[in-house]
Amino acid sequence: MYCTKCGKKLKEDANYCTNCGQSVNRNINTNNNTSTNTINSKPNFLTISLILGIFSIFSIIIFNIFTIPIAITGLIFGLKSSKKLNPGVILNAIAIIITIILITFLVLLIVNIPNYIEEENDNIITNPYTDDIEGNDINYQLLGKWYLYEDGNIYQENYFLFNKDNTYTWAWEDNSYIGSYYVEYGITNPDGTKQYQDSSGYTYYNVTLVPSSIRNSEGVVENSNLIAQVFQIAIKDEDMKVTTQSSNDTFNLKKEILEVY
Repeated sequence: MYCTKCGKKLKEDANYCTNCGQSVNRNINTNNNTSTNTINSKPNFLTISLILGIFSIFSIIIFNIFTIPIAITGLIFGLKSSKKLNPGVILNAIAIIITIILITFLVLLIVNIPNYIEEENDNIITNPYTDDIEGNDINYQLLGKWYLYEDGNIYQENYFLFNKDNTYTWAWEDNSYIGSYYVEYGITNPDGTKQYQDSSGYTYYNVTLVPSSIRNSEGVVENSNLIAQVFQIAIKDEDMKVTTQSSNDTFNLKKEILEVY
C-alpha cells in the first residue's frame, strides 16, 4: 500500500503516512477495487453477439442446420447489451431472415419437383428400355404405323404399329400380335462390333417384341405359348427394313403417311 499524497510505501495496517502525515482512506480503495471487479466480471454481450453473428452468416454459406439456433442466441446477447441496435444484432437478424427464405425455397422446390418431372415426361416420348441418341428418345423414328411394301405395292393388312407407351400391334398372316416392345440403339455385327448407321443414312435398332395376346382372323384370342421375337430394324425417313433374328428373313415397310390409294 502506498501513500496517495507522497507515494511512500506504507505498512498494511498504517493509518497515517510516516513521511507526510497524510491519513490513509481505506474505504476509497475498497470501493474502487469493488467497482473494477464488477466491471471486469460483467459479460461483454456486444462482442459475443458480434462473434455469433459472423459465425451465423458463414453458417448460411455451408448450409449448416444450426444457423438459426446460433443466430437466435447471438440476437439475444445483442439485445441484452446496453446498445440494442449493434452489428451483432443486425448480422444475426440477417442470418435468420436469409435462412428462413432458403428453407422456404427448398421446401417449395422439393414439393414441385415431382410435378415438373411429370410435366416434362408428358412432353417427350418416353421409353424406359432404351438408350438415347444425342439426348432424344430413340423411339421417335420407330413410332407410327408401318405397312408391308413389296414390288411397289403397299399391303395394308400386314403392318407394324408402334405406340409411344411401348406397346405394339403386329398384323401378319391373319394374326394380330399385341404386346410390349423394347428398343436398343444399334445392332451387333458378326465380329462383335456395334453398328448404328450405314453410309446410306439408315439408322439401326434391335427391337424385341413381347406379345401378350394373339387374335386370329376369327377373333379368337390366345394368351399362352407366346414367345418374344427380336428384329433388326433399319430406318431412313419413311422407309423401314426389317430382318428377323430367328429366320433371317427380310422385308420392307413404308410409314402410313406414304400410303397411295
